[in-house]
Amino acid sequence: DIESFNLKLNIEKEDLGKMLENAIFQSNAKEKDIRLTVDPDIDPIYIDSDRLMQVLVNLCDNAIKYNKNDEPILINAKKIK
Repeated sequence: DIESFNLKLNIEKEDLGKMLENAIFQSNAKEKDIRLTVDPDIDPIYIDSDRLMQVLVNLCDNAIKYNKNDEPILINAKKIK
């Protein structure tokens, strides 16, 4: 029963750039050309870091897995004004 599902979130202030760096490190990125660019104007975010990390690592792993031509993988984070 989906209505009885209780999801407990642990919301904390986090640095998105650091989280992206950690996600790349935790993914299957060894010896891959992954280029990360983080806008210095990005404010810290309030997020459940464990859940976001799962998503970010999964995205990195998928980018590596489906990168058939072994081209550089570009990850850009910027503040939208």
